[in-house]
Amino acid sequence: MKKLIALFLVFHIFLQFSFAQFYIEPTTGYKFSTGTTEPKFKMLNTGFQLAWKYTSHYELLLQLQYSWPISSNAVDSAFTLNPSLPINILVPFAVKPSISSIAIGHRFKITTNKSPDILSILLYTGVAYQQIKVSYQYNKSDYILLNPLQTQQRIGLFLSTGLEYMRQLENGRVFFQALIATPSSGRNKPPPPSLAFKAIISLNAGYSIMLKKYSHGKKKD
Repeated sequence: MKKLIALFLVFHIFLQFSFAQFYIEPTTGYKFSTGTTEPKFKMLNTGFQLAWKYTSHYELLLQLQYSWPISSNAVDSAFTLNPSLPINILVPFAVKPSISSIAIGHRFKITTNKSPDILSILLYTGVAYQQIKVSYQYNKSDYILLNPLQTQQRIGLFLSTGLEYMRQLENGRVFFQALIATPSSGRNKPPPPSLAFKAIISLNAGYSIMLKKYSHGKKKD
């Protein structure tokens, strides 16, 4: 993982002095899992990406993101051999998913720069660390869970794609994204269906700030 991060950083430094326009783009948004399996995974997304405008129809992106968990609640059953207590009870538990990722992306513009409204196709390839944390609340001295769910962790490659609407402003660009991402690949033991790593839909908003202009590696006057 450290070698991959170092490679991304070297790549970023090289590209910063190679392309015509350089932007930084803070983003925020909301993520949720696909499918009907409960509990649903929900997260608040924060991050930023660096963008190099290579041509009027293409930009290269370097993205760093962290998705903060929104707790989802469910119940399980616990049992006891104590005759003075109910033989079984419902035990509440919380599921908290989170994702850290770094990715190389591509912004393919499908509208011309003559319009301030720009529609683009986005494609990302990167590395993600996913965690699904499980925590129970019950009387552990008297009751036993037969098959408690365990916290799941995985690190691996992922792909993400979607659409972006961008509005060109006088001093920057504002954009909105709708993306879908695969679960990170990994060779962990398959988790139970309720904690399976799922495809994730992201709804993001951000602002693009131009930091530098270059022409063949030299700053324009």
